[in-house]
Amino acid sequence: MTALAARLAPNWTTVAGALEGILEFLGAPLPRYAVMGLTAHAWHFHLGEREGIVALPSGPTDLDWDAMLRRYARTGYRWERFTAPATGREEAIAWAAARLEKGLPLIGWDMRLHDFAVVYGIDRSGRAFLVDDRVSGQTGDVAPW
Repeated sequence: MTALAARLAPNWTTVAGALEGILEFLGAPLPRYAVMGLTAHAWHFHLGEREGIVALPSGPTDLDWDAMLRRYARTGYRWERFTAPATGREEAIAWAAARLEKGLPLIGWDMRLHDFAVVYGIDRSGRAFLVDDRVSGQTGDVAPW
């Protein structure tokens, strides 16, 4: 099992809290205002729209990830993104495991709820990731694959 000490920092913008917590873990903490400003999370607002329906619940978390990677690089680190179709589950697990085992925590989406989390470990025998998210205090940190 691999378990790192990275955790979610308190922030009303969960993804920024995940980024802030990871930067703290990496020994390069930034104050909250810097994380929010450098990444533009302080100014992000999006009304999700699909098939004529406006203001979908995904709006606040629907980000332009190509732009976000460039903005996240302003924190002093190069970030990478992995997306896979539903059929790419094993590939996604292998990608995440390789980074976690190198000591690199991840920002995950939809690990247990439709929100962001810090993925700080992997339990291969238990077939689960270890995550810190908004419900970890009530449900523990295990997110089964």
